[in-house]
Amino acid sequence: MADVIDFLVLRQHYDISMQRDWKAGDRFRAMIDDAWWLGTIASQEPFQEDYPDSMFQCFNVNWDNGEKEKMSPWDLEPLDEDNIPEEVGGSVPLNDEELRQMLYSPENGEWGKRDQDTECDRIIAGIDQVLLLSEAEPFSTPVDLDQYPAYAYVVPYPTDLNSIMSRLEKRFYRRISALIWELRLVEQN
Repeated sequence: MADVIDFLVLRQHYDISMQRDWKAGDRFRAMIDDAWWLGTIASQEPFQEDYPDSMFQCFNVNWDNGEKEKMSPWDLEPLDEDNIPEEVGGSVPLNDEELRQMLYSPENGEWGKRDQDTECDRIIAGIDQVLLLSEAEPFSTPVDLDQYPAYAYVVPYPTDLNSIMSRLEKRFYRRISALIWELRLVEQN
C-alpha cells in the first residue's frame, strides 16, 4: 500500500538485512512500489528513546532526489552498480528477476518432494484443465458483487480458480499447505 510502512518482514529477508553492517555514508538502494530508489545513510539513531537497541527506522537517509526519511535495515539493499538511474534522483524499474529474489525461498519439504517452481507449474496446468470443464465456470472468476451483493457478507474470504492460478504464477504461496487452504475455500464458498 502506498505510504504505508512494511510491518511484516520475511524472516529470511530480516536475517540477511541484519548481517549487513550499514553505517553513515553508505550508499544503498530501496524498493519503493515498482522501482529502485537510491540514497545515502546520513546517521543512525534510535527511532524511540525507550528502545535504544531497536533497528526499526534507525537510519536517517538522504535520498538522491533531495528528500530525507527514516529507514530500517530491512528496507535497504546494496547498490547494483550495473543498474543506476540515468539521472541523479531518478529511479530504476524493478525487473521480474529482482522481484523473485525478494520473495520467500521455500525450505525443503514445504512443497512436498518437488521444488516450488515444479509444483506450481504442475498445478497451474491442472487448473487450466479444470477450467475447460463447464462445471468449473461458477468457480473460475470472482463472484460479481453487483449481481450478488450479499455474497461479501456471507463469504469472509472470496476466492476463485483464476485468482489462485494468478497467485501460483507469481509464486505467492510460500507453502503448498497455504495453496491447499485456499483451494478448500473455493469448495466451502
